[in-house]
This record gives sequence, structure tokens and C-alpha cells, in this order.
Amino acid sequence: MDPTDQCDTWGRLASMSDSLKDKAVQIANMHNNISDTEEMPHGIHASAQKQISAEAITGASCNDSACVSSKDPVTALCSDLDGKAGYSYLRMFCHVMGQHLQRTLERHELIFDYAVDSRKYVTCAVQLTSLQGVVFSSGKAYPCQSTARHRALVNALSALLRIPLPAPGSPATPTSDLQTLSMVDNGCSKSESGQSSFLSLLFGCMAQHMQRPPRSRDIAFTFLLDTRAYYRCVVTLRALGSLQFSTTKTHTSKRNARCDTILHACLVLIKAKTGYTRASSKEESRLLACIAKHMQRTPVEDDVQFSFHLDSNKAWRCVITLHALGGREFTTPKPCSFKNNAKQSAIMYACRVLSETVPEFVRPGRMLESR
Repeated sequence: MDPTDQCDTWGRLASMSDSLKDKAVQIANMHNNISDTEEMPHGIHASAQKQISAEAITGASCNDSACVSSKDPVTALCSDLDGKAGYSYLRMFCHVMGQHLQRTLERHELIFDYAVDSRKYVTCAVQLTSLQGVVFSSGKAYPCQSTARHRALVNALSALLRIPLPAPGSPATPTSDLQTLSMVDNGCSKSESGQSSFLSLLFGCMAQHMQRPPRSRDIAFTFLLDTRAYYRCVVTLRALGSLQFSTTKTHTSKRNARCDTILHACLVLIKAKTGYTRASSKEESRLLACIAKHMQRTPVEDDVQFSFHLDSNKAWRCVITLHALGGREFTTPKPCSFKNNAKQSAIMYACRVLSETVPEFVRPGRMLESR
């Protein structure tokens, strides 16, 4: 194996014996293919970096993702080195805020205010119309509006995760507490003390599974460099049984690779705490939105189940089972030649029916009936 070529290292290590894995790691260290000259976020030191262990790369998979937290994080969480890039900051924020409110947070309740300075840099503030005085800011100005918006949402998530998320069905977080978490102070962020906002977000997610505040030495970052000079980042959560997370996407900069990995780790930690589910398509996102209107909480992964059936004519049907709505089922109206088309057709049908149905909690005493 060429020690200077790490393009396929991930795949090779999976099929090696333990002794060969250790040898490969030693060779990689000798050739200094993994470097970390870029400045790390404050609170993370170079000494916290380490070569990823071979055992972690081929770590045990978790067939059934935990949807509740456990005092023993190893039994409730599993390492995931194959995360998918591209996360919705807005959906994560709406879910976490919905947990604090103990209800579904509607998109129309959010207002994004943008201020442009003389350099044409943009500052973003997120306000909740239903909660007076609860405002979250990007903290500083950024060259483009989308970056300012993302930073405001990341800062908001970091703030909201500083306190324990209430369990489903428990009392909502008092508005006064949410106002205290609000980050705006004369247009600047109260929490901006030099520490990376993404790192603060990771610490907040970790804190939901710990009995003490996370510290810098509780995490470590490792960077893998391929032949194209693209980076892949692995984060090790030492305080949570040395769980490790990464995404399959590579980046030209270590900063972007690190952010992607942190967001993936946060998604897994939030999901384990609250049951948060991430829609894999616009159609699934629309279905979750339709379901949420018939519930008094945010939908979680176990609320929806997709099953597929192939008939003798090699045509597909998809059946959507909504466990949160009494096991109500929706089936593809007509068989489809392709599995994905059958799924989209079933989702469209389910959304149309749900949109025409008055939510159960709005009309007490009446049961929802499938069409």
C-alpha cells in the first residue's frame, strides 16, 4: 500500500487484520500525511489531535438507532463514520425550539432581520413572533446573507442547548429562561467569547448526554488527506465512550470538513435525545410538515414507516404507516415502475388527504379515518 495515497484508506482499513491496521496507522504517521497547521477553534489545542484508531474506523454498527437518552452513552449511541453532508440549520433549530416549547414550531413564527453595514456585510437576527424578547443574532457581519443566517441559527442552537431539553410531555421551558438564552445585546452576541460557534454547538449537544459541562479535552479532531488534497474530518467524543463521527464528503479546507462533521455528530446526539428525524428529500420534509399539523409535538423517526411491495408485474407500491396517527396507512394509488416514484406518489397522496382532514386535537371525540 502506498503510504502517500490515502484516497482509499477508509475502505482498505475495513478489510485488514488488526495488526495490519496498526501498521498502516504507524506508516501514515511516519509520512506526516495528516497535518493540522490550520488554526483550531479556541478551546481545542493541537495536543488534542490524534490519529484515528483502526478499531474506530471499523467500529460496530448500530442497527437500531436509539431515540432516547441513556446515562450510559455507549448503550444509547453508536459511532457513525458515514454521515451524509447537507444539513438544514433551520429544521434543527425548529426541532430544538419545539422541544423547549413542547409543541411544533411553525415556520411563520420566525422572522429573519438583516442589517447591511457600509462594507455591505450582513448581520442576521432571528426573532420569534410568539415569544417577545427572544432574539438570536449572527453576532457579527458576514460577506453574504446566507452565511449570516446560518451563523444566527447555529448561535441560536448553541444557546438553546445550554440547558437540558425537556422530555416529551413534560412542562415547556419557561419563556423567561428562553429570554435569558437570547443572545442579542446591542446587536452583538453575548456568548461570543472567541470560541467557535460550531464548537459551542457540539458542546451543547454533548451536554445533553453528560452529567457535567463538556471540556476541551473531551473531544479530538483528526483529518485525513487524500491524493486530491481534500480533507475528511473525524471527531472523537472522549467523554461519550470515545464515539467517533465523520461524513463521506471531503472538502478542500479543514474548516469546512470540521463543520460538516460537527453538524453530523450534533444531529446524531440530538436524535438520540429527542428522536429528531431528518427528511432525506423535499417530499419527506413535506410529509413531516403535514403530520406535524395533526400532532401537538414534533414528529420523530418512529412516527413514520415506509414499506415497499413488488408485484408479479415488477411494479412497486409504497405503504406509508403513520404510527403517531393511530397506525393510519396510505398506499400508492397506482403501481409504479420505479421504487422511488412509488414512494413519491404515496407521499403526495398522504399529504393531500391530511391537508383535507381537520386535525384530531381540533375536533375532540372524533377519530381520524383513512380513505
